[in-house]
This record gives sequence, structure tokens and C-alpha cells, in this order.
Amino acid sequence: MAESNLRPAGIFSDHAVFERNRVLPVWGHGAPGGEVTVTLNQQSVTTRISPDGYFMARFQPQEAGGPYTLTFRSADEELIYQDIYIGEVWLCAGQSNMEFTIANETPQPLPGELDRPLIRTFRVPMAAWPAGRSDVDAAWLLATPENTPTFSATAFHFADCLQTELDVAIGIIDVSYGGTNIAAWLSREALYDLPGYRERLELYDRCADQRGISGADGTPDRGAVEDIFIKQVTPPLRHPEATEYGWHMPDFDDSDWELQSLPDSWALAGYNHHGVFWYRFEFDLPEAFAGHDLLLSLGRIDQQDRTWINGVEVGASGGGTNLGTYGIYRRYQIPAEVLRPGRNVLAVRAVSVFPIVLSGGLMGPAHEMFLTIDDAFEKKMSLTGMWRFKLEQRFEPEATPEQLQLVGAGEAHSLAMMYENMVRPVIPYAIRGVAWYQGEADSVGVTMNRDYAILLNKLRDEFRRKWQDANLEFLIVQLPAFAMPAEYQENLWSLTREAQLLAALAEGSYPVVLCDTGDAYDMHPSDKRVVGKRLAELTLGLRSQDRARACGPVPAGIERDDDKLVITFDLPVVWRDDNPYGWVVAGVDGIFHSALAQITAETRIEVSSPEVAAPIEVRYGWSINPMQANLTGNNGLPASPFRLRSRE
Repeated sequence: MAESNLRPAGIFSDHAVFERNRVLPVWGHGAPGGEVTVTLNQQSVTTRISPDGYFMARFQPQEAGGPYTLTFRSADEELIYQDIYIGEVWLCAGQSNMEFTIANETPQPLPGELDRPLIRTFRVPMAAWPAGRSDVDAAWLLATPENTPTFSATAFHFADCLQTELDVAIGIIDVSYGGTNIAAWLSREALYDLPGYRERLELYDRCADQRGISGADGTPDRGAVEDIFIKQVTPPLRHPEATEYGWHMPDFDDSDWELQSLPDSWALAGYNHHGVFWYRFEFDLPEAFAGHDLLLSLGRIDQQDRTWINGVEVGASGGGTNLGTYGIYRRYQIPAEVLRPGRNVLAVRAVSVFPIVLSGGLMGPAHEMFLTIDDAFEKKMSLTGMWRFKLEQRFEPEATPEQLQLVGAGEAHSLAMMYENMVRPVIPYAIRGVAWYQGEADSVGVTMNRDYAILLNKLRDEFRRKWQDANLEFLIVQLPAFAMPAEYQENLWSLTREAQLLAALAEGSYPVVLCDTGDAYDMHPSDKRVVGKRLAELTLGLRSQDRARACGPVPAGIERDDDKLVITFDLPVVWRDDNPYGWVVAGVDGIFHSALAQITAETRIEVSSPEVAAPIEVRYGWSINPMQANLTGNNGLPASPFRLRSRE
């Protein structure tokens, strides 16, 4: 059969959703010089095909409705797409928390919740080619029990809430791609305008490997590319055999090692870098365990480990450049002959080869750190508490700009790579707005994080320019809580959250605040319902000018009153429970101390510390995991973490 001359862009297929009340571009390729007529809901547009075979037509705005047919007709061909609706369309973009699918969600939706035929998703296939793509081979899918498990969980719950409220079809264009930084989502033209990025683009063009690494189907092999990428930024282990120092042996003297209460991360112990750490723990074998093979459970370890008991290796996870083991629970079988009556020594060598969030260590949770006979055995000996630990090898806290983004073909982190491969193919398909859930990849090092606020504002402006829509909604999801809880810590996640807050406020919007949600042990919280619901409430609140529906309270001002800082908010504030948490203040010395916070009026909080006579700066929820921070609005939504400085 001869190849068709009439080829609409890949985003047009059965089950498509078009944006209501907007001009609707439709485009594709055909025989040069010919004409094509496109028809939707009794509206027809005829346009001429250019000499290079490209056509573009535009329907006038239409009200929500359907089902309709979409027809493309040339002189000798006709293509008909069925079950077309006009409703509301959102581009859902970002990294792995947006990519995270319904199939991986906990708790799982009930089968009836997955059958939502007025919700449709167009998933742009993942790719990272240096030349980018002008089109993609994909199709719109209905939300059915068979299809919905493959949908982005955040996007589906967002669409579900919108569809219930608005009673129109909801279309999701999913362009998410795990692990990507924000610079990958900007076009080269946008990056070129930013300080320092012209030089980085030129460096990339000189140094990037344009050949790529391809799988059997010709698409980039993400695993192979990540392997090269991580080897670029991670030095080799000085002691790959791990046993040169004898730190795994039971008679090794570790009395001069530091102590740390586990589970915890080495970052919270002051080692804010990735590398290799050893942990040792002594225990007396319970009589009930004697003579039995045992189950050793260590919880999650960031990222790789080798584990010994009494000098005998009993388990290992990961190795080389493997990042995939940081979230896996370690459970190792221990032969009875390895254990001794009385004193035993457990040694763990933890290796973090790449700074996902610079946590590192034995992350727990506490109830997953134990020794027992098997899962059915009632008695479990806890392995939580004080462990000895020592740094073996420090890796640099981050790669240099010269090392990053130079793999090229297949490497999604590369400058403009996501824009060229994931976003450009769907421009100018009419959309209501963009839901943006990203930031983890830009919170792993100072160089990556430094420009985040600038890049986020640029990204919003760039999307509006590319879609030629100054009113395009741009909804920003803040980072959730992760890692071990802390009242206060210097960290990059808080700076990213601040950039997300300020970018939203700068244009009269608000972020989707998630500091009260998350998973201390997994960067990918498994319940995305709250994210989707808050995204929907944000856009619905903005369009109805219902401030209390859109977001929790945000600071409106600060002033100093003797030994107190007085903060005002734009909504009435309440505590989620009776013990205000997460407040610190500092004076001119810049040293932060825990502070007392008191609601003294409906929208007013006073903060003070007996250790700071003249406070000038306050921070709230300023940690990677501020889940215990408990300021909310009277609408029940959490306040965003923030920092404010008095002018006095």
C-alpha cells in the first residue's frame, strides 16, 4: 500500500480533546501545492499546503461538547477521527513525580474509579535526540480500567477533579520525563538569553556526544546513557574491594568513630555530600534466635550497600553506577553458622554514587530495621539506636557545569533536550494551561539550584510565548517532604520551594503546597490524590477568584516589635495541632535558633526566641522534610515554607 500523502500531526487521533472557547490550530503534512479541508463539529476550514508539504488550519472557538468527528480531506484522501470532544486540555510536565503512574500508586484506585471515559491522555513518547522531534507517533487513550494504570497519577487525579466539577471532557497531554532538570525544558533561544547559558550551550555543542546510545528499536537507551553520565560525575572507588581497612571485621576497634542514631542520613549529621560511609552496630544474640537462620532487615539505604555480620558478607544491593536501589528495602538471609552466642557485629558499607538529594545512609523506616527468624516470628530485635559511623571516601558534592549535560544523544538532562523532544512536537495544540511538577533534579547541588528561580520564571514566559497565549495558566507544584524530618536545616530543597512560591506569587497565583505530604523514605510519594486535588482546587479557585479555595495562607508582611517578629498573612491562620513547630529566628549574626510562635490575631503571628534579643529574620518549615510544620489556613490548606527578613 502506498504511503499516505495526507499526514495530520501525531497528536490528532480518535478520542482527542480540544480546548473550548479557544482558536484551535490543526496541522500536518500533505502533497505540496494541494489543498486540505479540515472539519470539526460542522465547522470547516480549507487551507493550501505549502511547497515543503506543511499545512496549518485554525478552527474558530467552540463551546464544550461532543462526541464529534474530525475530518481531514485532500483531493484524493480522507482521514476521519472519531469520538472527538471539546472540553479542557492541560499540558502536564516535569520529572518523575509527574511521570509516576496509577499502577504504582498506593492506595490503588478502585476499578470503578479508573473508568472515566471523559478523561483522555495523550502520552508523548520519551526521547532525547539532539535534533529533537517535530512530530510523535502516539494516540489519545480513554481512561478505562485497562488504560488508566498507565496514566500519570497526578495528572489523572487532577483531571478527575476537574471533570467532576466542570462536567466537560478533560484532555491531558503528558510530556513528563523522570530525572530531568529545568534547563532541559527550555528552548535554546530562551537559554541563550540568560546569563552564563550562552557559554554553556557553546560548550555543549563542542563537547556533547551526538552519536547517542540506542536500543534495538532505535530509541535512546536511558540506562546506558545514565551509566555514562554518572561515570562522568562520580570518581571511582579508591577501595573497590571494600575490605582493605578491615572495617567489616568484628574485632576492629571503632571506638574513635562518630555516633549516629539510626535511621537517619549522613547529610543531617553534617556530611552534605555523596560518598562512601561505614556503619557498625554491636548486638547480643537473643537466646530465642540461637541455632536459627535469621532474617536481617535494614530498611532503605541510599543508594548501594554491602553488608557483613562477624566479617562474613551476608548481602549486597546495587553496584557500579546503579541508582535504582536507594528506595529498596534491604532484607538478607543470615545462615545460623554466621552468628555467635553473645556479642555480634553488623557492618554496612553504604555508597551514594550520585547526589539525588544528598541524603545518604540507612534511611529506615525504624520499624523495618530488625533481626528475626522470619516474618511470621513474633519476636523482632530492633536495630535502631546508636551506631558507629565513619567516612571512607568523599565524592564532590556536585558535578561541575563542564561535566553536566555533555552526554548528548539520549541524555535527558542536556540543555533544551526536553523542549526539543517532548514539548515542541505538541506546539501549538490549544491548551488551557500547564501543570508543572519538577524541581528535585535542581536541588542536588548549588550550581544546579542557583539559577532555579530565574529558569522557572523563564520557562513560564517561554511556554506562553510558544503558545502565543499571554494568559496561559502555569500551575506550579512545590516539592513534597522527603528524607528524615527536621525542624530546621540549611538545604537546597527549601530554596527550590521558595523559588516555586515566589514565581507563583509574582503573577498573582499560588503554588500547590505539599510540605504536609510526602514520604521520608521515598522521593516519590505513592499517593498522588492530594497533588491532583490541590492542582484542581488551585485552578478552580483562581478562575472563580475564590482566594481561600486556591491555596493556604502566604505571608503578606513582616515587622519587628522589640524582641519579636510580627508576620501578617493574607488568610486567617490556625495550627493543625496544639504545638507550633518549624519556626526559627536569627539576629544580625545569622545564627538561627528555635522560636516560639503565637497567633495573636486572625491573620497575625508573633515569633520570638529567648536566645535572640533582636531578631531580624524568620524561617518557617525550612528543611527537606517539614512535614511536622503545622501552620495552616482556616481553609485547612498548609502554609508554604518561607523565610522573611525585617527591614529594621
